[in-house]
Amino acid sequence: MKSIANYEIIKTIAESGPSAVYVARHKKLGRKTLLKVYSGADKALIERFEREARIVADLNSDAIVAIYDFGEDDGRFFISMEYIDGWNLQDYLSDHKPDVAEVIDFSYQISYCLTVLHQKGYIHRDLKPENILVDRQKRIKLTDFGLTLHQSLNRITSDGDLLGTPLYMSPEQINNRPLTPASDVFSMGIIFYQMASGTNPFEAGQVGEVFSKILTYTPPHLSDIQPSLPQWYAELVMRLLEKEAGKRPPTAAEVFLRIKEKSLAHQNNDLPAVLRDEEKPRIKTWGIYVALFTAILTLGYFYGFEYIKDSFWLSRDSIQQAPKFAVTDSQKILQPDTLPPANETISRPDNEIGMATNQTSSDSNPATGQLPEEDKTTFFVKTYPWCNIFLDYRLVGTTPMAKPIHIKPGKYILGLQNPNYPSYTDTIRIEAFKANSFAYNLDSLLLRVDLQVLPWGNVYIDDKYIGTTPLQKPLYLAPGKYIIRVTNDFYPTWVDTIVYLKNSSNRKRIVLDLKNRKHGIN
Repeated sequence: MKSIANYEIIKTIAESGPSAVYVARHKKLGRKTLLKVYSGADKALIERFEREARIVADLNSDAIVAIYDFGEDDGRFFISMEYIDGWNLQDYLSDHKPDVAEVIDFSYQISYCLTVLHQKGYIHRDLKPENILVDRQKRIKLTDFGLTLHQSLNRITSDGDLLGTPLYMSPEQINNRPLTPASDVFSMGIIFYQMASGTNPFEAGQVGEVFSKILTYTPPHLSDIQPSLPQWYAELVMRLLEKEAGKRPPTAAEVFLRIKEKSLAHQNNDLPAVLRDEEKPRIKTWGIYVALFTAILTLGYFYGFEYIKDSFWLSRDSIQQAPKFAVTDSQKILQPDTLPPANETISRPDNEIGMATNQTSSDSNPATGQLPEEDKTTFFVKTYPWCNIFLDYRLVGTTPMAKPIHIKPGKYILGLQNPNYPSYTDTIRIEAFKANSFAYNLDSLLLRVDLQVLPWGNVYIDDKYIGTTPLQKPLYLAPGKYIIRVTNDFYPTWVDTIVYLKNSSNRKRIVLDLKNRKHGIN
């Protein structure tokens, strides 16, 4: 029987290159455990492996799969974790169709698990059904913290280096923007939608299509898909799926408290210890309200309550009669197959970065006959090859463009996506009263890597499986640093680091002969 350190392997759950997951038993304690093993030499992956063990130990919660041991045995690093007799959520949903009560109960438990993580300052970054475990009593625990990062260390990854699982990524994750707990909230919304409807709302045939749907497509309202769901739950899930992080609940705690408040099955549950401290500021706030109200009554008694009452209602009425902001065109979610008309103006709410400070009327000035500045300001982009065009994460067209787009001046994040290339982003400034034109050649902006392996090999970049040689197409990498690894079960693993800087040579050819341990790079 195969063994590692003090653990006897019972069953293999998964194996991928140097990484494996086993069901094992401690030789002396007899306790069944889940054993994650990494036997490679990649220092970055070893550090990630050790970081996962430290994070789980730091969380120390009944909502998180417990860790028993971490160590190294003959070059093999391992984590011994709590074994859950049951399913991961993906398998559970394949075998069962949860009813409304179970959907809400699972949502309650999942949001609690994620709350524990967020309250400790962590962002999971890879929340998906496979990382949510369900035991035989329908109790849920969160696992797999290999990509988890503390908020104090949050940073964007190297250009083009996407971490996570495409079907459950947030828009900001796809665009490689700094992440907050709201990114996990978006992933959680996809999971809730999937549990309730039976399908992932962003399912598509290719990764590029998945990304495009996440960035632009608004799924059907959950209440239309499952009318039996409570309206409050359907509304909550749709709010979790907002494209803009600021429109979602900021953390899982708000989601958990909302479900606890509305669900009859959970209203009387004790507030978890991890959230009790959060209730104290609310109590203090109510104390302030009571003191303020008491002061108003006292003033009313001494100085004439009628005067204060009239003033109060006058100020309230003036607020109610204040004009409301109109919904701008940018608040419409454009569908992937929808292009804005040539005369449509792309605008943004006042609170967004890059909004012009001096606004002009949408109508021409009757005194001067001049057109507003957005009617004189246009945007046009040429690309090679064709690309979907995103401005501030919203799909606005596809190249080649038939006509320029009228647009308001300001700073925008331009995104270009082609399914055969990594997503490319750039910050552009639209100048007023100009025809703003841009041109991008992805072949010159990205590093092309032609890889030839003899006899064959599994190719990984930053531990992400790319494919098995011969690859059907070249690899394209955005500027950054990458670890490329080629494995073959019969030969030693080949590992190298590629650093691609802007304006450097953008073509690389790698020829590997694993059998004779020869390689050439040019």
